[in-house]
Amino acid sequence: MPVEGSPPPPAEPDPSAPAGTQPPIAAEPPPPSSDAAEVTDGALDDDAGHRDVPDDILAARARAHDAQQAHGPATELQGDEHLVEAVLGEQLPEEEIRKVAAALDDVEQVPGVPKPDPILVADGITRRFGGLTAVDVDHLEIQRGLITALIGPNGAGKTTLFNLLTGFDKPDTGVWSFEGKSLGRVPAHQVAQNGMVRTFQLTKSLAKLSVIENMKLGATAQKGERFFSAIFKRSWAAQEAEIERRADELLLRFKLDHMRDEYAGSLSGGQRKLLEMARALMVEPKMVMLDEPMAGVNPALTQSLLDHVKDLRTRGMSVVFVEHDMDVVYDISDWVVVMAEGRIIAEGPPEAIGRNQQVIDAYLGTHHGEDLSLKPEATS
Repeated sequence: MPVEGSPPPPAEPDPSAPAGTQPPIAAEPPPPSSDAAEVTDGALDDDAGHRDVPDDILAARARAHDAQQAHGPATELQGDEHLVEAVLGEQLPEEEIRKVAAALDDVEQVPGVPKPDPILVADGITRRFGGLTAVDVDHLEIQRGLITALIGPNGAGKTTLFNLLTGFDKPDTGVWSFEGKSLGRVPAHQVAQNGMVRTFQLTKSLAKLSVIENMKLGATAQKGERFFSAIFKRSWAAQEAEIERRADELLLRFKLDHMRDEYAGSLSGGQRKLLEMARALMVEPKMVMLDEPMAGVNPALTQSLLDHVKDLRTRGMSVVFVEHDMDVVYDISDWVVVMAEGRIIAEGPPEAIGRNQQVIDAYLGTHHGEDLSLKPEATS
C-alpha cells in the first residue's frame, strides 16, 4: 500500500498491449530539500490540517530552524523535560507541591492575615491622586510557591498596587520587602534583578525589534551592556551566545520559535502575551506578577497561557496575577486577595471567596437582587 503523500508507483506493463504502446515510466520526482523537509516535519505543528501556509511564515520558520541548528541539538527537544529544566529549573516532586499547596489550609480567611512563609510583605501602602485614594493597603503577605489571584471590580487599585510594589510608581506612604529585602526606594530594573518581575495589562514588546531581540533584552547582568566591556567582544561573546540559546529554548517552550526573526509588532495579541511571559522568565525570577494575562487573548491560546502559569508553580516560583475571569481564578489560583476602592476586603481560597457576601456586594452592589423600581405612593 503506498504511503499517503508519496508519488504513485509506475504502471505495470500490459502483456496484451501492442508493441510500442506501453505507458512511459514516470520520472522519479526529485527529493525535497533538507530545509523544506525540516520545516514540514516540525515547524508547521500549529497549522496542522491547513495546506495553504503563507510563504513568509514558511520562510520565518525555516530561518528559526537554521538558527536552532546553529545553537546545537538541545533546542530541537521541544517538550523534552531536560530542556525545560535547563531553562526553568527542576520540577518539584508531587509530594512537595501538595505540601506547599496545603500550607494555607489553617490560615484564617481575613484581610491582611499573616502567612507561614511569605515571599512578599507590604505594610501601610497608600497612593493618592489628588483627592482620590487609589490604594490604601494596611497589610498584605504573599505566600511563597503558590499562585495568588488579585481580583476586584474596575478601579479597585489592583494595577496601581502592582506598579507600586514593582517600582514603576512611588507610594505616598508605606514599606514593603521581598525575600526580606526592603524595596521601598529600589528602581524597577533593580526590583527585576532581585527576582521579582511583572508583565503589563497592555503588552510592552518593542515592536520594531525582532522576537529574539526582545527576548535577549530580558536577560540581566549582561557584560556587553557595560561601556568598556562592549568594546571587546571576547569579553561578552560567550555570555551572549548562552543568552541567545536560553532565549531560543524559551521560544520553543512557548511555541513562538517560528516567529523568531519577525518583528514583535507583527505578533497577535495572544502571542504578545506569550512573548511577555517568556521574556520575564529570562530574568530567572523567584516571583512573577502578571497583570491580566488573559485579557484580549484568543480562546485558542488561553489554555496554553494557563498551562504555562501552572507550570511556574511546579518549578517553585511564586505567581501573583490580576484577573477578572472568575473561571480562570477558580482554575489556577491557590489563594485569592480581593480589593475594592483601594482596600483589601477579603482573602481566602477561591471557593470561599465565591461565597463571600462582601465580595459579591463589591461586584454587584449592596442592593443586588432587590426590586428597586419606583412604586406609586398609597393615597389616603
